[in-house]
Amino acid sequence: MVSVIDINNYFKNNYEESRETFRGLLSKIQEVWPEAKLYQHAIGEKEDNSIDVIYAEATSSNDKVALLTSGEHGIEGYAGAAVIHLFVDHYLASIDPSTTGICLVHAINPWGMRHFRRVTENNVDLNRNYFLEETDIPYDLNENYEKESHIFLPKKPVDVISKEKTELYEALSKGMMNEGYKGIKQAKGMGQFQFDRGVYFGGYEEEPSGSYIKTWQRHLLGQF
Repeated sequence: MVSVIDINNYFKNNYEESRETFRGLLSKIQEVWPEAKLYQHAIGEKEDNSIDVIYAEATSSNDKVALLTSGEHGIEGYAGAAVIHLFVDHYLASIDPSTTGICLVHAINPWGMRHFRRVTENNVDLNRNYFLEETDIPYDLNENYEKESHIFLPKKPVDVISKEKTELYEALSKGMMNEGYKGIKQAKGMGQFQFDRGVYFGGYEEEPSGSYIKTWQRHLLGQF
């Protein structure tokens, strides 16, 4: 068990530092899974962003796999990467490599992690962008959001916080009068596929990062 954790050893300051630390875990993984490899997949063209995967099959029988991912919601990747690092440092001994494979993923949404954002460079919330088939993406699902879109689509940057909060609360109150509390809650939480500047936007098409992760998911389902 881990009693005292040096936070500075696990929580990194920026995306590049976190990624390099993750890549450096390969040698420790190879002590348990000698055939483990590092896979790097570029995401986007304007910046050096990538999804990095350390993967190995079980050494004898592919009965199960330990899959740990991080950064689906960009900025959350710092916590996820810290957990993966801690797992490698302190808990690998609890896994039987003869029957268990390993798959560690750093930064499903590397752009969001780099820029401390939840969304991708296309303002897409990734957990609303995973569909079995690309043609499954709905475009008019969230009627409540459409009706009250003015609440979730500000037309200008925030100026005076106190003033903006007052206006927001007024708009929310009116929205709940029109759609009810449940309607506003659904409008915010269920995602939407019409307003690319709005919150919880699911995208007009499948995001490259989601597509790449699905290839790994299909691979794991086929091997284990």
